[in-house]
Amino acid sequence: MTVVEKETELVSAKGRKEAKGLFDAGANYSCIDFFNEGKGYIERNDPVQASEKLYKAAEEAIKLLSATRAPGIYKEAMEKGNWTRNLLFRAAFKMGREIRRCWSSAWTLHVEGFHEMALKTELVKDLMEDIEELVKFAER
Repeated sequence: MTVVEKETELVSAKGRKEAKGLFDAGANYSCIDFFNEGKGYIERNDPVQASEKLYKAAEEAIKLLSATRAPGIYKEAMEKGNWTRNLLFRAAFKMGREIRRCWSSAWTLHVEGFHEMALKTELVKDLMEDIEELVKFAER
């Protein structure tokens, strides 16, 4: 078994998949946790916080998916010790059109929704559909 295979061993825990070595040290949030938190912020009409939590859901989903769908990029992130924007984009784009589209929505949420605070709740809610799709890909 290679280092990458060991790192990406998926284990069942609390009804969801967790991957060893994929997330920041000490992280205990999965993409579904971030997604649910983002959804809660939409219900509270807080598009800025919703945008960032939904982006984090997508980021964690990309990391998880890359373990099997872009293992070279995953390995590069593990060797580097962190995930850069470049690595996240490369991984998303390597995984196909649907993943790329969902990642583009996530990036819009991160930049326009969180940093620029320019998105209204209704638009964040619409973009959330793409994030939900990405999370479903990752949770399979």
